[in-house]
Amino acid sequence: MARVIVIPAEFHYVSYDAGQIERLATEMLDAVGFPADEEVTVEVDEKTFFGRSQVVRAEPLHLRFESGAFEDAKRPRQFSDPGARESLGVVLLRALDRRGPGFATAPPDDDLTLGQRVAWDTFAAGRIGRLGWPVSKPRRQYHFRARHGFSDAGDAAFDAIWRAESLTWAELEGLTAALRAPAA
Repeated sequence: MARVIVIPAEFHYVSYDAGQIERLATEMLDAVGFPADEEVTVEVDEKTFFGRSQVVRAEPLHLRFESGAFEDAKRPRQFSDPGARESLGVVLLRALDRRGPGFATAPPDDDLTLGQRVAWDTFAAGRIGRLGWPVSKPRRQYHFRARHGFSDAGDAAFDAIWRAESLTWAELEGLTAALRAPAA
């Protein structure tokens, strides 16, 4: 079983439990196919209420989340089990993708454009959903449209990315490149 370290061990600004995050992270590591001997640090910035996530380091795996990534949308500062599962699963799949040759040319998380991050998260969320975990497809589609345009072409790209079983970084970029091109 993977070893998960949650930072901080005790939360003061949000009503989160490090033990619960550790259990969910362990479950999601297994669900997405990480090796059983993996050591993972899950860092939660409880002072930042946005929902950004980041693969800080691929090996050993270090993930960073703003507390909003785990927050219940209807109850501020309260933990959301389904939201945390989705956030953890998406970032874990992004980290797993980075370990393969198909994503060797992907920029570090800090250098991804918002459009690139949203497209990659769409790919990961679609796979999480097919594994049987709840994901918010409408929320993901709205974010995709906001970054790639509210158009039939954008919706077709979203559907292709959402349904994809496997993609490389070049293929993912190819599916969204025309959407980012300036209109003539």
